[in-house]
Amino acid sequence: MSTWGDVADAYPRSFGKLCAGTVDRLLEDTGPGSLLDVGCGAGDLAARAESAGRSVTAIEPWH
Repeated sequence: MSTWGDVADAYPRSFGKLCAGTVDRLLEDTGPGSLLDVGCGAGDLAARAESAGRSVTAIEPWH
């Protein structure tokens, strides 16, 4: 049985990879601007958006 710590460690490797392609596609299909990432977790997807030139505000209510 996993602990919540184990789940938290696995999150960026699983969810981040699952969503990365979708985020990249959305960034390609939209113009420059601002992005609000609510529930950003470790911030992996927000970092991708920032690397693509977006102005990003990311918040995680659980931290």
